[in-house]
Amino acid sequence: MDSIEVMLGRWSDGPNGMTVTFQLDPNLPDHPFKGVPWGKGGQRFAMALAKIADDETVEEKTAGEKAVIRAGILCKDPEFQRWLMSLSEGIWVLPEESSAAHFLYKHCEILSRRELAFDPDALGKFNELVQKYMDYKQYGTI
Repeated sequence: MDSIEVMLGRWSDGPNGMTVTFQLDPNLPDHPFKGVPWGKGGQRFAMALAKIADDETVEEKTAGEKAVIRAGILCKDPEFQRWLMSLSEGIWVLPEESSAAHFLYKHCEILSRRELAFDPDALGKFNELVQKYMDYKQYGTI
């Protein structure tokens, strides 16, 4: 799918999780989700958003800001958690997000994923780790 412009309707951070509602361009020829069963829970999609500034330019995130987001997504991914667990010198009882985040903190020498946005050394260590993970996924080697 090509990129489309959307308008933020509302967002919430409630007891059932975080939700976002977007208004799609009414002039689109077809609904972007046409063909996806209505109400199907659990269907996953990749999505990238960029804020449009008042001067109509796209506000781009820095590499570090993108890494903060990616770290959060990866730490929630059970496959990434299991991979980190296989690298870990400690013993994890179960793969979980908090254990994955702790591994990243130790590996990147940071106290928070947010530090990836402004610490070039931590960002470099994170990117190397992600590259090893991508190699593992593609070639099956650590």
